[in-house]
Amino acid sequence: MSPQEEILKKLREGLIDDAEKIRSIAGLSADIYKQPEFQKAAEEGIIKKLHYGYINTIEKIVSVTGVSHEVFEKIEFREAAVEGLLNNLEYGRIADIEKTRMFANLPPEIYRQQEFQKAAEEGILQKLTYRHTEDAEKIKSIVLLPEEAFQKIVESIKA
Repeated sequence: MSPQEEILKKLREGLIDDAEKIRSIAGLSADIYKQPEFQKAAEEGIIKKLHYGYINTIEKIVSVTGVSHEVFEKIEFREAAVEGLLNNLEYGRIADIEKTRMFANLPPEIYRQQEFQKAAEEGILQKLTYRHTEDAEKIKSIVLLPEEAFQKIVESIKA
């Protein structure tokens, strides 16, 4: 497999650090990322990583490859962003919750949807289980979870 093919493969997987290492070792210019097939691979990697809410990796892919911002208008991007945001809420990744929402240009009102409230409850439960009360409070505040729902989660842990 040629270095270019390896880079394309890594980009599709969203593994920008690996792609950069291969590019550097092969002595290829960063201009390689401007080629259409590399832009497409970068878009695929962004969407793949966005499904999991890995916003820092996505930002790095955008920065390194200069991927066209048209990718952010695609329906696949928006769907992946919603899924990533749900993952970040469910796992209580505080730093990535709002960052993902803003990066994907999703309205704050999205948190009012039942699936987001449920994911937030899961994240809060996880944080409280490990006694990370400050993080649990942050999730509650971000999604505007009603106090009654929050107290119900607190009580479930005490039981």
